[in-house]
Amino acid sequence: MWCDAVLTRRIIFAALIAGSACIAHGAGVDARLEVEPKEIPWHKAVSFDVIVEAPANTEIEIPNLKDHLGGLQVSGDARIVTEDLPDGRKRVTHRYSLEAPKPEAGKFQPEPVVVNVKGRETISLPTPEITVRDLTPDEEAEAQQMAPALAPLNVKKRVWEYWQFWAGISAAALLGTLAFILYRWYTRARPAPPVRVVPPWESAMARLSALEAKGWREAGKLEAYYVELSAILRHYIEDRFELHAPERTTPEFLSEAGSSGVLNDEHQRSLATFLRYSDRVKFAKFEPTAEDASRNFSEVKKFVEETIPTPAEAAA
Repeated sequence: MWCDAVLTRRIIFAALIAGSACIAHGAGVDARLEVEPKEIPWHKAVSFDVIVEAPANTEIEIPNLKDHLGGLQVSGDARIVTEDLPDGRKRVTHRYSLEAPKPEAGKFQPEPVVVNVKGRETISLPTPEITVRDLTPDEEAEAQQMAPALAPLNVKKRVWEYWQFWAGISAAALLGTLAFILYRWYTRARPAPPVRVVPPWESAMARLSALEAKGWREAGKLEAYYVELSAILRHYIEDRFELHAPERTTPEFLSEAGSSGVLNDEHQRSLATFLRYSDRVKFAKFEPTAEDASRNFSEVKKFVEETIPTPAEAAA
């Protein structure tokens, strides 16, 4: 028994020296920890795998590691994969993707991973120290962009080459036919009351005022604030310029905006800057300041005001 314990400690020590995998053995049970890489820039993630191989009927429990990662955070949900091995055993893998809690450098030491095997002693897997470093200039540029460069915006694309164009034409034709039938039926029944269509810019300005009234910026709810602010902008662009903004990713929308020719270069650059910044807040856990949020609000409001059509344009 004493020899087995000494052997286990030696194996664990050797695994720590190797760096990328920590291994432990029990009676018929092999457990290991694979961490790759051990050093990352703050905008990347670490692959953290707990792997246990045991007889097929063995009950294995690996506690949730979420609160035992030394300050690191789990990106998304853990993946649990069970595989049958050729020798009649099974392999259970708990796979995590870890990332730094915020964009700054530091060292993180997760707690040892404890594997519970029913009817046997628990297995403890020591974890290596994980280093989060500052970004290189190239990595900083990548993190700032969060989307392709603006060059493709000026490339004209043939919209009919996409299947979405023909699907849209078919859907529009079908909807137009149904609308005509409904119109004929409705107008025969009674005269249609006059309906005022709210212009897109009035709707956008009303939504901006409602967003300010919620007080999210002052309360520090900046992620929700940016989700709503970018949604207001995207819906306005769709209603004002007939561009499919809400359901598109930022790169897809920017490409369509550039090829449509409805926005000038200054407005394209303004949109690209705001949408990429907003994506960093919503998807890259970037923490803006209240001053940044106030400035971005003013930029969105200015964009709406500058794209309100003149009376002559509206008449055309």
